[in-house]
Amino acid sequence: MSRYHVKVGDATFAYGYDRPLQEYFLQKHTPGEGDYPDVEDLVGSFTGKGYGTAGELLEAVAKYGVPLPTDHLLAVSLDLPF
Repeated sequence: MSRYHVKVGDATFAYGYDRPLQEYFLQKHTPGEGDYPDVEDLVGSFTGKGYGTAGELLEAVAKYGVPLPTDHLLAVSLDLPF
């Protein structure tokens, strides 16, 4: 599994490719109460919408303004794991 983090404002986005599940994922972490952040699954099987596709990840990244590195965007655009 690849897992990367990008900070946007007060939120931290975790994204990557889960090889065993063969899906992309995106999570939004915001400050929560106590020591643990609030985590919202935006793309991936924990959203209840099915497996995370490359198209869903690209749409969510654009919607939330998550700046991914160019090589990661290219891999996702080509539907390749990174």
